[in-house]
Amino acid sequence: NGLFKLDLALNHPINSLKTLDGVLVLVDAQGQHTNLMIQAPVKALPKAAEHRNVIIFIAISFLSGILLNLLPCVFPVLTLKILSCFSLVALIFSLMRWSGSHLGWGFQFQSVGFVIGICWLLFLIALNMLGIFEFRFSVTLKPTTYTGYIQDFLTGLLVVIVATPCTAPFMGIAVAEALTAPFWLSILIFLSMGLGLAFPYLLISYIPAFANKLPSQGYWMVILRQFLAFPLFISCIWLIWVVQQYGRPWLMLVVMSGLVSLGFGSWLWGWAQRLQMQGVYPVWRKLFYSIALIVIGLTCANLFWLEGSSSHLKKSQTNNDFIPFSVTKLDALRKNHQSIFVNITASWCLTCLANEKVALSSSEVKKKFAEKHIHYMVGDWTQYDEEIGQFLRQYGREGVPLYLYYDSQGKSVILPQILTPKQILKVIN
Repeated sequence: NGLFKLDLALNHPINSLKTLDGVLVLVDAQGQHTNLMIQAPVKALPKAAEHRNVIIFIAISFLSGILLNLLPCVFPVLTLKILSCFSLVALIFSLMRWSGSHLGWGFQFQSVGFVIGICWLLFLIALNMLGIFEFRFSVTLKPTTYTGYIQDFLTGLLVVIVATPCTAPFMGIAVAEALTAPFWLSILIFLSMGLGLAFPYLLISYIPAFANKLPSQGYWMVILRQFLAFPLFISCIWLIWVVQQYGRPWLMLVVMSGLVSLGFGSWLWGWAQRLQMQGVYPVWRKLFYSIALIVIGLTCANLFWLEGSSSHLKKSQTNNDFIPFSVTKLDALRKNHQSIFVNITASWCLTCLANEKVALSSSEVKKKFAEKHIHYMVGDWTQYDEEIGQFLRQYGREGVPLYLYYDSQGKSVILPQILTPKQILKVIN
């Protein structure tokens, strides 16, 4: 039923095989066996069908890239977006998958050091946009120097990295295909996403009719730049909340003290720049530069220590309203003909949080769960969990959310990644 693909070496000419019959034995991580009777007709895959699938996935990837411009994870870094970035993401993802690494979309948010580092980086960018210090982060559509191209490329790369937590529902199909497809197709799909992300900017850059409708340059650009710093601060608040989900109070001390240190270093750096422009107090500005570099350097050095200690972090399960996800527990409930609703989620997944607030926490859904004696099982993928990763891949997913309903007869239904109470009730009924 399309849940997995099995490649077998062909020992006989294809003309002599009409059906492939036998027993397929699956052994999971717990050593449990599942026996499947296979009666598969043998037929060649039409080449036209392959080409149609490639075109479909490329089209989906392109539309997904366009949608990135509208998503809440991307909007806070609106002024940072530019044309290039997905080529590097595609190459890194494809090489790591080819080497055997098990990655999912948004995997970088499973590292507490990464989350804190991105929070600090966005905080610095916001201070820069407010004018605390000057670091030329290009907001032009056409860079004019080689340095500008590198800067814009890194800017776009940052956008893609920060955007992944809320793009899975829109890009899940394309990403899952890209991370399991041949190398050339993976690169093509990711580049199609990049082209989709860049498409509105390409229209403005290369079609004069669109560019002519943009307002003329003026002081409003300074005001807009400062205003757009505040969505970045909102992103920082969200990332701080994600850090809190790791269940270690000292992490909050690290991230908050780091923000104060970076703010102090940025303030000193800004004063040093002003003194340099005025050509006064050379000793003081050198002192300010030196202290700022030391403060910022020591703060960022904490990230290496965090990465070394993050492996000891454990996820806390304190909510009595659900069963923590376990394949063993899930199999046991299914063998006892129990109904189960499985929610694979993560704290950094904004779509997951919205679904839990709007759909899964609604009174109608909770009432129906109680009436039907449905077990609610939650898998937390905030930090990487190999068992959850294998479970996601079993159902053709490379990221969260994943919603599954198993009825008492053992049948399973995969629900959409954007939920409403009506959809859940319809599946249950």
